[in-house]
Amino acid sequence: MDLEKLKNSTEIGKEIKDIEAFYETLDKELSAFDKKVGIECICNDGNCCEHFVPSLTALEAQYMAYAIIKSGKEEDVLERLGKYDEKSGVCPLYNKEGAFHCSLYMGRGLICRLFGQACFTNKEGHGIFHPCKWNINR
Repeated sequence: MDLEKLKNSTEIGKEIKDIEAFYETLDKELSAFDKKVGIECICNDGNCCEHFVPSLTALEAQYMAYAIIKSGKEEDVLERLGKYDEKSGVCPLYNKEGAFHCSLYMGRGLICRLFGQACFTNKEGHGIFHPCKWNINR
């Protein structure tokens, strides 16, 4: 399947290009924000993924499907979904051993991209990270 041709010749492809551009801009802006206020997510063990299953919009799901195909992870994702226990509360894409703890990091949804951006500034303008309740490294 020629994914670039798909992106350039279909309505879904246009939507994928748009969300891809949005995510690229978002990642740059979040990185700049983190540097400006001096924060970073201290949850480096994926603990948040053990207690959270993100909801996706239809557009995010389309982009995730594109990312699955682009990365060649169809079999891995199908295997994960086949073994998934909805009652566990664990994200089906969670990968404890992976560098980013997401088996489809490139295709993660917006809520996952924003996770770890819980910050406010104090009266001196310094960023203060507000960890989620699952973060055991507080």
